[in-house]
Amino acid sequence: MEMSYFEILFDVIGKHCFPRQQDWERRRNAKIMTAAVTLGVILGVFLIWLIKHMNSARQ
Repeated sequence: MEMSYFEILFDVIGKHCFPRQQDWERRRNAKIMTAAVTLGVILGVFLIWLIKHMNSARQ
């Protein structure tokens, strides 16, 4: 079975962060963690942009 680059990335993240879990559980938890971090970064960048936009509208 050939794995995609994302599956390999999730496997590496899972082995590093969740070393005592089964393979399928590691990949699932790595996907959830990656999605949460990505969503947090996107929301953070959006909030920074929004604050800067609101401050420039006052001037």
